[in-house]
Amino acid sequence: MLTESKGENRRMTIICKTFAGCEPQVLGETEDFVPPSQENSVLISFHTSRRLRHDLERNRFTHVQEFSILPDRSQPRWLLPVKTSLMLSGLKLYVPFSIRGSLFKSLLTGMIRLGWKGQTSTKVLLASRKPLPLQALVSEVTGEKQPEFALSLGNVDQFHALVVQVMRPDGEILGYIKLPLTVAAVECVRNEAKVLDHLWESSSALHPHVPRVLHSGDWENDFILFQSGGPRKPGPPRFGKMHEDFLGLLQDVNFVEKPGCQLVEEFDRSWRCVEGSLDLEWRRVGQDALRTAGQLLGETKLRCGLIHGDFAPWNTRQQDGQLYVFDWESAKWQLPTMWDIFRFHERTSILLNEKQVRYPDDLKSPIERASFLLYCLHSVLEALEARGRHVDAKSQHYKDQILRCLSRPV
Repeated sequence: MLTESKGENRRMTIICKTFAGCEPQVLGETEDFVPPSQENSVLISFHTSRRLRHDLERNRFTHVQEFSILPDRSQPRWLLPVKTSLMLSGLKLYVPFSIRGSLFKSLLTGMIRLGWKGQTSTKVLLASRKPLPLQALVSEVTGEKQPEFALSLGNVDQFHALVVQVMRPDGEILGYIKLPLTVAAVECVRNEAKVLDHLWESSSALHPHVPRVLHSGDWENDFILFQSGGPRKPGPPRFGKMHEDFLGLLQDVNFVEKPGCQLVEEFDRSWRCVEGSLDLEWRRVGQDALRTAGQLLGETKLRCGLIHGDFAPWNTRQQDGQLYVFDWESAKWQLPTMWDIFRFHERTSILLNEKQVRYPDDLKSPIERASFLLYCLHSVLEALEARGRHVDAKSQHYKDQILRCLSRPV
């Protein structure tokens, strides 16, 4: 009955293992069903059928969840439950900002409303005799006895986590769970839980703007974060008053004013730790950037505090003129608060072609120029640490930005 997962099924098996909280047993396509002896076994099948469902029910596997894998098994991005109302609710995990993405979501929504439940070859079924640990946790935290789930995988990198949208049987969203898929992601999710707890404890004014931690802690040798949901309307793609108001509230949390020379010294130490892995040109550019930032700042004090770290439209929602901000894995302490603004304009410029601000041309003061140089160096350090697929492209982008900034007279 049991076969090893292989090829395109391997990644799906790892995802299902993370969701199930244990090592699942994979059912073969052609073998007769032989029930496992262990009462707490979790079964996975990539070949669903009425016969299989009958065999599962006959052997008391009454907790069955079937997902449609989108776009396909080899490159899964979403696992949506096959019931129409839940599938539509699960699709809310995907909030596109590009025209192409919006058209894709509209087409997919229309197909689901017409009864489409995904292709037979892109289904996965999980079955157990008892509620999964995740189901039991959600029931304990929310009181919902029959929670439903939709899964999102996002981009694949070192800091990869599985995002689980938790719903009632009618599709009402109860919150979101994050389950790390890599060692590095464990620390990111821990960081997010710590930051959200701190924000809720430190500022009641921020309560309408950030998720609340419903549960967090160690989980199956890793970590779990269960947080509340928020508004459904996407945040504005252009920086405006909503963003300014939110960042104003955030900047009041544990802010300090650091002398510019101290900040440059801190970055100089961090930069020297990675200099040895860079080519000669990068070493020169880095040292030139640090020296220029020091000249521009002198003893001037910079406002530093908690920054979101990935402040971009796709990490925001809006309601009643207020911004709601989530995905705090990249949040960091005691860094220049204007970095969130740099990040927003940079991401919208690159990914949405929204040229609201052009850096470094639109930097207005020596403090902004110095902070931008340090922001670029910090971004390179992050890219080198993450070792993602686009590390070379990111490094070149920031090198170009630094060189353009350095070309202007001090």
